[in-house]
Amino acid sequence: DNIAFCVVTSGSTGTPKFVRVPTQCILPNLEELQRIFHLTADDRIYASASPPSFDPFIVDVFLGLRCGACLVLVEETIRLDGDRLLKVLFGEGGITFLQITPSLLRRWSRTSLERVVLEEGSPLRCLVLGGEPFPDGLNKLKKSGLRIFNIYGITEMSCWATIEQVRPGCEDQVALGSPIDGSVELELHDVETAEIVALNSTESVRGELYLGSRVRKCLVDGEEGMLESEDVLYRRTGDLVELRADGKYYYLGRCDDMVKRFGVRVSLAQIEQVGDRYQEITKSFAVFDESSHKLLLLYTAIDKEFDEQLLRKHLRANLPKSHHPDELIQVQSFPLNAHGKIDRQLLKKQYCGKAVADISTNLQEFFAEQLLKLLGISLNFSLKDHATKRAKLDRECSFVDAGGTSMQAVQLVTSIQDQFSVGISNLIGMLLDKTVSLKDVATYLDDVRCGSNEPTLESTLKIEVSIKFRFDMGKCIDATPTVFKSVNRNRTIVAVGSHSHRVIVLDLDSDELVSELVLPDRVESAVSFLAETECGLVGCYDGLLYCFDLWSGAIRWKLDSGGMIKCKALVADSRIIFGSYAEDHNLFALDLSGSLIWRLPIGKKGILSSPISLSNGTAFVATLDGSYCSFATADGTIQWTGKLESPVFATSVFVERSEVILVAEVKGLLHCFSCLDGFKCWWKSEDSLNNIWQYGICFVVKPKRKDTQDRKGRNSTEETRGPSTLEEWTSKE
Repeated sequence: DNIAFCVVTSGSTGTPKFVRVPTQCILPNLEELQRIFHLTADDRIYASASPPSFDPFIVDVFLGLRCGACLVLVEETIRLDGDRLLKVLFGEGGITFLQITPSLLRRWSRTSLERVVLEEGSPLRCLVLGGEPFPDGLNKLKKSGLRIFNIYGITEMSCWATIEQVRPGCEDQVALGSPIDGSVELELHDVETAEIVALNSTESVRGELYLGSRVRKCLVDGEEGMLESEDVLYRRTGDLVELRADGKYYYLGRCDDMVKRFGVRVSLAQIEQVGDRYQEITKSFAVFDESSHKLLLLYTAIDKEFDEQLLRKHLRANLPKSHHPDELIQVQSFPLNAHGKIDRQLLKKQYCGKAVADISTNLQEFFAEQLLKLLGISLNFSLKDHATKRAKLDRECSFVDAGGTSMQAVQLVTSIQDQFSVGISNLIGMLLDKTVSLKDVATYLDDVRCGSNEPTLESTLKIEVSIKFRFDMGKCIDATPTVFKSVNRNRTIVAVGSHSHRVIVLDLDSDELVSELVLPDRVESAVSFLAETECGLVGCYDGLLYCFDLWSGAIRWKLDSGGMIKCKALVADSRIIFGSYAEDHNLFALDLSGSLIWRLPIGKKGILSSPISLSNGTAFVATLDGSYCSFATADGTIQWTGKLESPVFATSVFVERSEVILVAEVKGLLHCFSCLDGFKCWWKSEDSLNNIWQYGICFVVKPKRKDTQDRKGRNSTEETRGPSTLEEWTSKE
């Protein structure tokens, strides 16, 4: 019997719901708003800004009835026609009070706002904006005598809860304001746990805002008994807000606007706020495409011909690198839902999953274009005459030295793979390695074939892959998982590390977590195993090699190499051999207890490619400056050495039956060396060497030997060199 009216929510906090609003809920709102806005019978209130099913419409009507003001109602055709509506509302005898969403206000151009709505002769004396974030720059257009308010609330506690009058000349972010009446209470809850956030008077705190009241309670979708309870009823707003040292709450975005992109949390609202601050932009709207992990920034601009690169520069200067959009898309206008808010779901349907037109079909040029978008740097490929006239970057500089991050490297590789339908497994590693220049990357990409028309083989065997279990390690995983079979425990486990500093061990049969190790820095190297002691070996970015118990995660010992360790340690001949990025010595050998036996400098750069075991107590390793060598595992004595023209990323392969080593360099060359003396049997240039070569390659044959006698009659072995090309080797096999 106490229900005043019934409305439906906009759906911004979830599925749209029917809300029954009691008189005691709406009445305090009306009394305080009439007082704050100084409404009298002389006012003219525009009551058609919101549809009748939306509670701000009810507030407009009730405010007019309470003070005897004139209510201005227009038919739907006029309401949707911005120019006609402007003439009706601000002509002779125009409105004095306007409550509207920012999106509806933006349907009027900046010129219309300046010359009609906010000009000195306008009758408007009170402008109230709510339902969406307060628009940046509006206060700069403010006319003298006009009072502007930012109002905030949710339908589930109809209608408005807080209000803030915008100060003249204020250029800072506008706060959500103070409670409209004494019955409203505000709480911050942790977004993940929903626990109440402890407040600190000196530091800002963030969380989801909850609105509560003992009096202002609505019935949502059949809730019963709520009105009888005297307890405070708190409602979730779904909004992420920040309580700052000034004691005010500031809107940051929707809690569900926080998306996870390549393992990093990204705030869509933060991107929009920075975009809106650009002087040529009237409104920006961020959309995340889950299928491609691409971040799109849609925007409307004052001038359709403005330089998009200047907007990118603004975004790069004011956003974390993890928040930089992949694509900027200019639109004429944004679609609105029935409640006058931007329709995010419709925008996602319109723009997500669609290829962006007018981009280069040349991979090297596309690479340069993406560098310009991501980092604002111009390479001297096809972009030397770009309109922005940026200084060209030294092509000998690495991607990281140019300011690139791991996330931007993933963005770049994803864009290339999506556009050219080609897999380039080595590219991320090349981009993140400071020893690889942009020139080397461009040369590598120039050799990659895209969109090949060569016939492909199709298997008649149908394989279905399903996820058995999953484990969230918090950040990107670049390390290769490795499997260990415990004879003592009759269990099979897998170990892997990630950039979250964590190394985990999982049971492959039970899917349970066996142990976990948290290290001081990132982990990119694969885990090796000591079978007898059932320990794991893993390198870390902090320069230490760690030996840990596989079953408890306890660290048994560690050794400092002086540089990042990214390669997998080799366990062979009672030795632990690994490479690092240390400047003085980059190749190390330990005994099984972790004591240093020897160390060597190989080449002038770090080691990413894992050492491999050869025969007769020798091993092989290659470095990032192209140096390679065979050495004795016992004392590090160099057996033979050489140097390639570009870095070696991939782990080399020893083909035991042929006694040869296959080495792939970044330049796109595959080399075959004899493991006896390093003689180059052959080399082959391929369009792209994307995958590591596997054992048992059919075209490799063992070098032939024949027994001879020297002049003194002593027996000796003479090696007969095989064919010098891959084709000859293949044909003779």
